[in-house]
Amino acid sequence: KIEIVLQSHITTTALCGVICPKILITENFQKADAQHIEYTFVHELSHYKRGDIAINYLLIFLRCVHWFNPIVGFLFKEIKRDTELAADERTMLCINPRESKNYGMVIINTLSTASKKSPALLGMANNKYDIKKRIKAIAKFKKPNFVQQLSGVFAVILIGLVCLTS
Repeated sequence: KIEIVLQSHITTTALCGVICPKILITENFQKADAQHIEYTFVHELSHYKRGDIAINYLLIFLRCVHWFNPIVGFLFKEIKRDTELAADERTMLCINPRESKNYGMVIINTLSTASKKSPALLGMANNKYDIKKRIKAIAKFKKPNFVQQLSGVFAVILIGLVCLTS
């Protein structure tokens, strides 16, 4: 059970909390069309199912401890980018493939209405390159067919048999 909270301090929808998760929504979000709301909730629930909030808190802790290490800062940004791409992929798996353009437009509209500080704070995008990469990934996304899924499972089993035998 995830509580939905109307929040005036943020400019974009966000998921927060590990123990008692909440989806924070804005007043503008309430005025959005049904498709925008659906995509946003699926995206935020993807973050919840993957445990991205707990990972984010762990990363913030590690970054605080290793504030002097540039590699940790770099990895922090890369992991945040990957969590967004993974949430986009999971969202694309849940929606109709023909709606990928609409989903990309929802992301662009969300970023355009957000304040300049919010996207970086919320992990949506660190820079223009990240936004471009997300939109390109959405545009190129294709649901894996049965043969691709079966070959992936076979590859994992084969690697496990080769590497885990004495």
